[in-house]
Amino acid sequence: MKKMGIKGFRVETCFGGAKCPNRILETGHLVELIVKGFEAENLLGFFQEQTQEPIQYHHEFKTSVSDCPNACSRPQIKDLGIIGAILPKIVDIPCNACEACSVNCKENAIAINTEFKHPVIDLELCVRCGQCVKICPTHTLAIGEKGFRIQVGGKLGRRPKLGTELPGIYNEEEVISILSKCISFYKMQGKNGERFGQVLARFGMNEIINPRF
Repeated sequence: MKKMGIKGFRVETCFGGAKCPNRILETGHLVELIVKGFEAENLLGFFQEQTQEPIQYHHEFKTSVSDCPNACSRPQIKDLGIIGAILPKIVDIPCNACEACSVNCKENAIAINTEFKHPVIDLELCVRCGQCVKICPTHTLAIGEKGFRIQVGGKLGRRPKLGTELPGIYNEEEVISILSKCISFYKMQGKNGERFGQVLARFGMNEIINPRF
């Protein structure tokens, strides 16, 4: 199994470190913390006790870290997906109504109120990419929050499912805390090498947001 590189967990990253212009924040330190967290949990030993077959790639607990919402490392289909995020905010600086933000927003999540000459953000459509903040010439748009979005329970296979997003934006410490909760809950309730998403389908998201352990 060691020759195959099976460790019980897998952490994938995007190419943000290669000077990607869309990169929101540096994630190298977070990835190191995630790996250390997994190593301390001995998931390989857990899977060996749980299953009656050789441990393979599909058994592993998979995590993906993407530096921006373009999500090149496909966090939506991982047991735990982590996505760099900037939540924009509107500050008290006059807007010149240039419409650079609305023209460049790929989600159509921002528009200029023509009466008051001020941007309006639709947070339901906004994916927290931060591009509007970068392009605003008057700095009327600024960083409100900067951190990570988190999705849990994604998977492929016979019954594929995209991960469910937890509400809010999280810092490094909070990401590691949620990772620890996910692993603890998975080891407590997982059966026969099933995917984390299957466990969540049985018990619900509240076990991650408000765990009882």
